[in-house]
Amino acid sequence: MARRYELTKEQFAQVEELLPGKVSDPGRTAVDNHRFVNAVLWVLRSGALWQHLPERLLKDPKNEYVMIDSTLVKAHQQATTGKRGRPHRLWGDPEED
Repeated sequence: MARRYELTKEQFAQVEELLPGKVSDPGRTAVDNHRFVNAVLWVLRSGALWQHLPERLLKDPKNEYVMIDSTLVKAHQQATTGKRGRPHRLWGDPEED
């Protein structure tokens, strides 16, 4: 029996072949796609944060997950250019010849 916001075994069987991570797929084989799909559906349907997932949907309840803010990634990408390369030209400034 599926719990609230989760797929039953029959429902998951209908979409199982569409998911990556099968043995026939290149790369790493998924450990438990059913639990992953249930976790995604739980977050989407409940509106809760990932950190509030029920323990039954976590791979290892003792494992702490690190959340990365996308602004941190963007700042890092922009900071990698440093002062090397050509300088940025401001809009409206005439180009030097």
